[in-house]
Amino acid sequence: MRSFSQNDIRQIYDVRSLLEGYAASLSAIHRTEQDLSDMHKANEDFKTIIMSRGTNKTAHIQDVLKKNHKFHDTVIRASKDPHTEDLIRKVVVLPLVFHSFYWFEQRGLEQSFELHEVIIRAIKDQDSARARSAMHEHIYQGRDRVLEQLKRSDL
Repeated sequence: MRSFSQNDIRQIYDVRSLLEGYAASLSAIHRTEQDLSDMHKANEDFKTIIMSRGTNKTAHIQDVLKKNHKFHDTVIRASKDPHTEDLIRKVVVLPLVFHSFYWFEQRGLEQSFELHEVIIRAIKDQDSARARSAMHEHIYQGRDRVLEQLKRSDL
């Protein structure tokens, strides 16, 4: 993996949080019933994989990453804003996200599932401010795990 400074990580996650939070708020306005169904399905698939706890940690985390990415894609697509979607794809650094999941304990993965549920509920209720806020919190939890692990490895 490319080396990232703590400042790099903060900046990447800040931009990601702004963009995905904006996409979540737009999704609350523009979402369809199909979008909601796709979000629920993606999050149920995420829950299934995080509860499976495979024996090969790397393969399991890759599966978790795919399911999480699928959930985020459904939220972003529901925004109906291809420009924001394109910007998000340029900002998300998958190796960095992989490592954030690698450092998650089981409870952290479950918290991700729970925050996905909050995001879905806000989007369903067409509460754009809450959808934005929940997405910010979700992204910042990932950032905090990466920064915490970097601090530990520097000791």
